[in-house]
Amino acid sequence: MKKSIIKAALAVIPKSLQYKALIKAVNFLLPPNKQVLNSGIVLKLNVYDMKKSWLIEISVDNYIESAMPVEDIELRASFDTLIACKERSVIETSLKNGDILILGEPALCEQATNALLNISQNQLDRLMKQFLIFFKLKKATRSKAESPLDDITLNDLKTAKDIDALRDEAIRLESTDIVRAHKFMALAHQARPGGPLIKQKLDSYQALLPKS
Repeated sequence: MKKSIIKAALAVIPKSLQYKALIKAVNFLLPPNKQVLNSGIVLKLNVYDMKKSWLIEISVDNYIESAMPVEDIELRASFDTLIACKERSVIETSLKNGDILILGEPALCEQATNALLNISQNQLDRLMKQFLIFFKLKKATRSKAESPLDDITLNDLKTAKDIDALRDEAIRLESTDIVRAHKFMALAHQARPGGPLIKQKLDSYQALLPKS
């Protein structure tokens, strides 16, 4: 699995959608109702070689994007290490040799380490399948959105970078999928109604839409 593909996808997908997918994955692997980690703890997931990190707060019955800028525990690993952890035995080896580092108070680190060691191979297999689907590297067996971007709402476009990414994705699709290009550009226009390029492109896409 090429790092460049994942890195390019993360550049397009808004951070809010990244958090939605990540929280869903962590909920699946480490259900908070099993109390493997204490409620209120802030966990930082750091893929250091891709310069990507996320802060997640553990609540009683869910994980949420943390509003706190400081973590209690940091899980640090390279992209290649995390991808190799699709095998349960690799998790144990990576923890032992330091390819996966858990940093923080000793008691919390021990909780986090035990939680990772208790993940089953079945969980990893199912998670990897969803990971591939999320990044469009594998087709879903049932009807699903063609891309994580198909699930974007106006609330997900929180920054100028998010809007730019959606606009650029629409332009990339304009010669191959005018319907989705129009959908993305229309959403970008809602988020940035004064953008001249977005308005120009939206009008041109509207004229090219198939007549119903």
